[in-house]
Amino acid sequence: MKFIMFLISGFMLQTAFAQDNQLMLIFDGRLSLKPANIAQTEKMQLETKIIPLAIAKAKEEEKEICDFKQNIIDDFNVIDKAIGAFTQSNFKETAYLYEYCIFGHFATTGIAIVKNQSFDLIDIYLPFQFRFNNMGALVDFNQNGLDEIVLSSKDTHQGSTAVGMTLLEVGKNGEHVKIFGNTIVYQDDCLYWEDGCRKISAYKIYAKPSLNPIFYREEFIKKSEKTSWKKISKQPLPFSLEKIQE
Repeated sequence: MKFIMFLISGFMLQTAFAQDNQLMLIFDGRLSLKPANIAQTEKMQLETKIIPLAIAKAKEEEKEICDFKQNIIDDFNVIDKAIGAFTQSNFKETAYLYEYCIFGHFATTGIAIVKNQSFDLIDIYLPFQFRFNNMGALVDFNQNGLDEIVLSSKDTHQGSTAVGMTLLEVGKNGEHVKIFGNTIVYQDDCLYWEDGCRKISAYKIYAKPSLNPIFYREEFIKKSEKTSWKKISKQPLPFSLEKIQE
């Protein structure tokens, strides 16, 4: 069995490639993730580089909630970072997830790929408006020499909490963003019932590495936050990621 390491939101996770099915762990919905530590100097560098670009883009697109300079400056927030070879093979880069023009559950979101200590960067606007909480780097699962990125989002509505996972690749030189899709990795109804949870479910997500990767998942459930997880799936089963409407 071959082991590799990959980074999700500041934590190193060990991923096993089983000899029989060659599955790579992408995400474990049972885990609580925390953003990586980002120095104030990093945030200031990003603000200096990205805010002027964001203001220019907002004016160009005439966005109703983003056409005021102060709105972008006040809302600009660096959420997380990850390290990998995102736009160039065998090259160490730092990706920063950021947002601005926040409006409830929505925001304008982007990823800045920083290539060196001079903070020369490639700025990538994501083609969807929902907000994310974490970002991680994944070892190249579509075997094109570039590492992929996983984003997670958490939302609570009418007593139910859900965590979603989105997979993407920014492409060579950041010119061709590929969005593989998204899926729910955690759900609970703990805030809906006065006496606590009725059901908590989570999924482990895998990829079978190839030029056209196949995704798999395992389901786990538990009845309350105090009980242990019970595996429902006998083995990881293939499934399709949901396509994101841009």
